[in-house]
Amino acid sequence: MNKFLIGATILVVSLALIIGVIQLLPSNGSTPPAATNDNQTPVAPYFPPGEDVPAAIVTGDTLQLPLGTDEVSVRNFLRDPDVAKDTVNLGFYYVGTTDLALLDSQVFSIQYVAQTGHFTVSLLREPFGAVRKQAEEALAARLGLPKEQLCGLRYTVAVPGYVSAEASGVDYRFSFCSDAVPLQ
Repeated sequence: MNKFLIGATILVVSLALIIGVIQLLPSNGSTPPAATNDNQTPVAPYFPPGEDVPAAIVTGDTLQLPLGTDEVSVRNFLRDPDVAKDTVNLGFYYVGTTDLALLDSQVFSIQYVAQTGHFTVSLLREPFGAVRKQAEEALAARLGLPKEQLCGLRYTVAVPGYVSAEASGVDYRFSFCSDAVPLQ
């Protein structure tokens, strides 16, 4: 009887381990569904690690950007000669520079993440308020969008900690948007 219980226990534990390992293995190539928010709308498409952005996101000469709960078509700025593809982070782009060594001499930088449609505007020099306005004008001109639509984009305006520890850690937003944080 004890041999039977020991054998049955070993069998059950072995099966549980095998099932656990199988669940941890990659699937047969299918991708998991996109994450959703409370309204069950996708918040970002899923791209497996190591894969670049699928060409289907870019439609010819236009690019679809998330705009609130909608989308807006803009000129495909990723083809501009002054947009550099991040060679380490697939789907990340530096907008406005192709020589990444020159980032230290710039007053702001704009990074675009294709997987999420998110822009990160980094303010790299003081006075931060004036630099933010320059970055806003540059992004508006590049995208061809009015200020009102820029406020609906997925974006962050921030000061990196290595530039100013006091000013870092805040999403300042665009100066003309209702959720803007004042800068001097």
